[in-house]
Amino acid sequence: MCIRKIKHKRPKPLPLNLIWGIDMTGKTDSTGKLHSIFAIIEHQSRACLSLSALADKASIALVRLLSIGLRVLGLIEYRVRKKLYEIKDTLRGIYKGNPKRQTKRPTTEMMLKSFEGITLTELSVGKQKHQILSPLTGVQEKILSLAGISFEIYGMLTGSFFELPPKMRER
Repeated sequence: MCIRKIKHKRPKPLPLNLIWGIDMTGKTDSTGKLHSIFAIIEHQSRACLSLSALADKASIALVRLLSIGLRVLGLIEYRVRKKLYEIKDTLRGIYKGNPKRQTKRPTTEMMLKSFEGITLTELSVGKQKHQILSPLTGVQEKILSLAGISFEIYGMLTGSFFELPPKMRER
């Protein structure tokens, strides 16, 4: 088979989270300085699970970064699944196009996708600047709760967080 046919061939279908890949590339900034970038990619969905700038390309730094990324992804998945098992519950609303579909074994990737669309808005009132985070949905709140992550951490992402009026909160 010629190289051109292989290059444009569709990948074989694989179960999600079966094969992950790592990639290192570089990006030049406006001053012409090259910055190394390290990524962890899930092959089936082509989702970028981690993207980090590297200070250097030492192999030990790469191994440590990969180890931290995999531990975080694994820990979130483990905590949520364990809690769902303990309370005999399921997680609903993480599947796009099918909000009623539920699962006892959510993947970290599926849970992280449910956080897409979060926005941070900065308002200037006179000389004061205020930052507003979009409110968490019920699914997002449940994921944080199951993972043992405090809601206050979400609010601390801004320097001057304030609660939206109840009518503006999303549920």
